[in-house]
Amino acid sequence: MKVLVADQFSPAGMEEMKSAGIEVTYDSALAGDALAAKLAEVQPEVLVVRSTKVPAAVIDANQNLQLVVRAGAGYDTIDFAYCSTKGIYVANCPGKNANAVSELAMGLILSIDRRMAEGINMLKSGNWNKGMFANCRGIKGRTIGLIGFGNIGQLVCRAAKAFEMEVIVSTRTQKAGLDEELGFTYVSQDELLARADIVSLHTPSTPQTKNMVNAEFLGKMKPDSMLINTARGNVVDEEALLAKLESCPDFWVGTDVYLGEPTVKATNDFNHPIASHARVYGTHHCGASTQQAEGAIGQEAVRVIKKFNTEGQVDKFNWVNAAQLNDTPLSKI
Repeated sequence: MKVLVADQFSPAGMEEMKSAGIEVTYDSALAGDALAAKLAEVQPEVLVVRSTKVPAAVIDANQNLQLVVRAGAGYDTIDFAYCSTKGIYVANCPGKNANAVSELAMGLILSIDRRMAEGINMLKSGNWNKGMFANCRGIKGRTIGLIGFGNIGQLVCRAAKAFEMEVIVSTRTQKAGLDEELGFTYVSQDELLARADIVSLHTPSTPQTKNMVNAEFLGKMKPDSMLINTARGNVVDEEALLAKLESCPDFWVGTDVYLGEPTVKATNDFNHPIASHARVYGTHHCGASTQQAEGAIGQEAVRVIKKFNTEGQVDKFNWVNAAQLNDTPLSKI
């Protein structure tokens, strides 16, 4: 079996695949036409990606393709519906980067609360101003509202409780007993927005969540609250967010994701109105990019590929387009 890895991937994972008799081609710089050309050249049965987009044109470049593995949780960069029409499995690795993303969410919260970026920049420019940071509020006892409550949201909840915060949750699926176990309260989204000092987004990218954070949503938040987005850029209406920032001088944002992020895999000029705003703490869509997360994701991706190699099927836990494809496994390679 041939596997094309088109993003950064665990070296140990690639060696494990090779040891299992799998032919691995690795080029982390592939994207767009270059990815399509490599697929046409190598003709792999399996494609592995992380942030790389896999549209229909890329899928059509290789008639041998049987499985696309997203080495991560979200799969909105893959045209999985088109894969389904071609009889191609799409699989992901849910939960393996949850710790990394939850850590970044808490890091953004603490950094904004203590104005860490401003303090660091002042020190590096030779300025000392202890009094400027005397009014930082602290997060103990404050209310954090989590919208979406999967693996990442639950880990943020645990961390917030360790800081003695009050946690309220708005989610479509309320699991009985989980609120008592983790010490949070289920509320409606409107109640969450009205009460929360910090709103943290943990929803997937779907047609239903696109521009979920719009003018109406932001208007229901406290004028001195904080919005954290480590989910997806398209869940936020950025024009509405800029308007909120301009109208509420005590409103802050921490985000790891943006509309129009660079797609090429190199350093880039990036002039973005949200990223450059004075009251936005931004990171480089790196929430899942820790060595621990990459190792865990690599191990899971390898497990998925090895199972497909030996059994010709994907576990339903990983199978993204199960609803579109028949339950019958594709022919073994």
